[in-house]
Amino acid sequence: MTTERPDPRDPRWSLVSWEGNRRDQMERWASMSLDEILEAQEEMEALTSDLERQAQEERARRPSSPRVAEEQSSYDVAEDGRTKLRLAGCTPEPLMAYLAALGVLRLVSEQKDSGARGWWEQDEFRLRSTLGREELIRFFLEEYVPTPIVGPWAGGTGFFAKDNKRAVEALAGSEAPRVRLYGRVIEKVRAIIEQEGIGAKPDKEDKPRLLRRYRAELPDPVVDWMDAVMALQQDSQSFAPVLGTGGNDGRLDFTQNFMQRLVALGLHTNSDPSDASRAMLEQALFAAPAVLDKGSVGQFAPGRSGGPNATQGMEGGSLDNAWKFILMIEGTLLLAGAAARRFGSIGAGRSAFPFTVRPIGAGFSSASLEDEADSRG
Repeated sequence: MTTERPDPRDPRWSLVSWEGNRRDQMERWASMSLDEILEAQEEMEALTSDLERQAQEERARRPSSPRVAEEQSSYDVAEDGRTKLRLAGCTPEPLMAYLAALGVLRLVSEQKDSGARGWWEQDEFRLRSTLGREELIRFFLEEYVPTPIVGPWAGGTGFFAKDNKRAVEALAGSEAPRVRLYGRVIEKVRAIIEQEGIGAKPDKEDKPRLLRRYRAELPDPVVDWMDAVMALQQDSQSFAPVLGTGGNDGRLDFTQNFMQRLVALGLHTNSDPSDASRAMLEQALFAAPAVLDKGSVGQFAPGRSGGPNATQGMEGGSLDNAWKFILMIEGTLLLAGAAARRFGSIGAGRSAFPFTVRPIGAGFSSASLEDEADSRG
């Protein structure tokens, strides 16, 4: 099927195309005298001034927005020696950003300002502390001490024969003060594994014994991490659904990835932070533009997991911000669980984790008890 090009000489051509309309305007201006052109320009200037005046009168009549005024006056303003910061990168969703906000609040309050406070407002996290924007960035780049997060109760964590040990070795051999505790934890874990005679990875019989030794012999920060991951029971353990099945989402081990990102950012060295690390941190905290790296984020940010329609073209890769992942894992420590039992109950205790419920196999015609057994909460 062919379409004929309209004849430029046709008067209707000037009404249906930019080219025809432009040609029509040029022909009109060419046919005008100098006086007519000057008169037309004066009329256009008068029309422009009239439109600007009407817009100003409309803005003057329009009531001011209290939300905008509050935004300009309440944040980044010192009050009693403290500053309120808007962390636009820490939003209530996805889960990664929510947990990163908890991580920021926990680390600042534990390592810098015990009076720090945080809350969400207009889908952004607010932090009130003694740190301004630049001080907060400098704290994480230069002073932040990572929690010694390890998972040596399963294969793939960097502690067993077939594991990738590069990140573990880098942290264990580091002389940087901020990871000194991390190095001592790694050495203690290795000693326990050697004493237990475990090579490739722990089996079902080894795991309960290892967990109880770790809890009894490792420093308190590791115990805090274990409380967020699992609740030990009389002869077994149950896992917090937010951290998968013991600190992993399938084959994606969170502890191994946490250590790898610490090393990738150079936090295990005494060298100055790189420009790339600062850019990533500003993106994680304040949603500043930054180029993300390739990396798996698991269940915490499904929109970054890649796959079909993830970018231009047919498929895209998984993207990650190393700082966001670190802050996210640090934030999970605020969701610690415990073994609990209902008052007056005779049965054994069960695990309880914040924001976690157990499903009931009821409410629809095909329900069965197997639905309860297969669910992770």
